Amino acid sequence: MKKAIAVIILGLMWCSVGFAGEKKESIYLECKTDGPYDGYGLFFTNNTVLVPSWNKEFNIVPLKITPARYDFEYYPREGMPMKFIISINRFTGELIQTIETELEGKKELHTFNGKCIERDLDKPKF
Repeated sequence: MKKAIAVIILGLMWCSVGFAGEKKESIYLECKTDGPYDGYGLFFTNNTVLVPSWNKEFNIVPLKITPARYDFEYYPREGMPMKFIISINRFTGELIQTIETELEGKKELHTFNGKCIERDLDKPKF
């Protein structure tokens, strides 16, 4: 009887691993603060993020994944003394966007809160 129960328990444990959720290779997050929407493409296979730049092009920056957050930073324009520091909660989508500027040797930090939602780019928005 003990062997039969052990076989059933092991079988259930083995089957549940087979039905575990598939890991996505990438996601697209649409994020909103007080300004316009920003979109970020996160690629998990090589830990990079596709970020927008001022000239309607995109840059690729490193992505740091922690158990609770996605963190990355980027310069929206080459040679501009402004850096965006982005931290997104992986479970709630809460966005903390810090803009670091430096003018005449003086650094300033401006923090904005927002929300990110995952968008499926294969489906229409409306």
